[in-house]
Amino acid sequence: MADLGFGSPSDLDPGGPYDKGFGSPTEWPPFPGDLDLDLGFGSPSEIKIAFVLDSNIVPDEGGPIMRLYGEWQHPGPYRVRFVDGLGLEHPDIGGCYHAKPGKGDAVYTQLSGDVMQFAVPPLDPGTYSIRIYEGLIFNTITIELPDAVEVVPRMRDRATYRIRARYQQLYRTGPRTIQRDYAKTGPTVDVEFPKGMLEAWTHALGQEMQSVYGEPVTVLTRDLLPGETTALIESGLGWPANPAEPVGVFVGNPRATLGSDIRHRFTYTSIAGLVMSGIEHDHPIVTAIGMGTELVLDVASIPPEGG
Repeated sequence: MADLGFGSPSDLDPGGPYDKGFGSPTEWPPFPGDLDLDLGFGSPSEIKIAFVLDSNIVPDEGGPIMRLYGEWQHPGPYRVRFVDGLGLEHPDIGGCYHAKPGKGDAVYTQLSGDVMQFAVPPLDPGTYSIRIYEGLIFNTITIELPDAVEVVPRMRDRATYRIRARYQQLYRTGPRTIQRDYAKTGPTVDVEFPKGMLEAWTHALGQEMQSVYGEPVTVLTRDLLPGETTALIESGLGWPANPAEPVGVFVGNPRATLGSDIRHRFTYTSIAGLVMSGIEHDHPIVTAIGMGTELVLDVASIPPEGG
C-alpha cells in the first residue's frame, strides 16, 4: 500500500493518487490528471529540506568548525569548497578538511545523517558561497549555497598572549603581546597558520579560552586624535554593532594596576565595517591614542536584552 501520510482518510480511495493525507492544501477534488500535488504532513515523498549553516560569520584566519544541517542523500564522501566573488574556489587544491583524524578533505555526514561538519580554511575578508561536490572524482556539484558566509577580520585573543607570557623567553611561542603581534603583521592580519608547534598550540588554546570567558578585543589601525568621534579598528567581530545604548571601551589593559597603565575609557554608539562611531571619552584626551593600541570591550556596559 502506498504511504498515505498522517491522518490520511484511508476509506477514501485508499492508496490512490488523490489520497494526500492531513495537511494537504490542495483543493478537493483536484483537477483530473493533476497528480503532482502536495502530499501532506507525514508523507516522505517530494520533500525538500533546506540546508542551514550553524554560523554565517567566520574569522579570516580559518580553523572554525562549521556545521551544515539538512537531509543528505548519502553519508558521503563529499568535497566542500568556498567560492569568492570572482568565482575562484578555496582551497585552490582539494577541499575543506573534514576535521576528523584520517579523513583529510573527504567530508562525511554524522551518523544521524542530517549534519555535515568541516573546517573553514584561511580566507581573505569578503562574502563567499559554499559549493559541495560528490562523485568518484568530486566533479558533480550536489549543493551550492550562494553568498552563504561572511568572512571578517579575526579578533585578537588576549588569552593567547597570557598563555605565551608564562613561558620562558627561550621558548618560541610567537608574539606575547597584542602590540608586538600587531607590529609584526600590521593592519592586515596574517591568515597563514602559525609556524611551529608551540605557537600553533598556544594560539588554538587561547582561541578556546577567549570564546568561553574572554572579552572581545580589537586594535586601532589609525591614531585616534583628540576631538575625533570615529576610529578605525582592525575587527568588529564579537562587538555589538548597534547597541541600544552607548557601550564602553577600555583603552589598554583594564586590569593593569594604576601607575603602570592608565585605565582610559570611552563609549561608542555603532560599528559599521571597521569604523567605530559616536565616540565620547569619559575624560578628555590631550594626546593621540596611537595606532596599534589595544581596545577591550567593557562587557558590563552592554545593556541587557529587553532592559
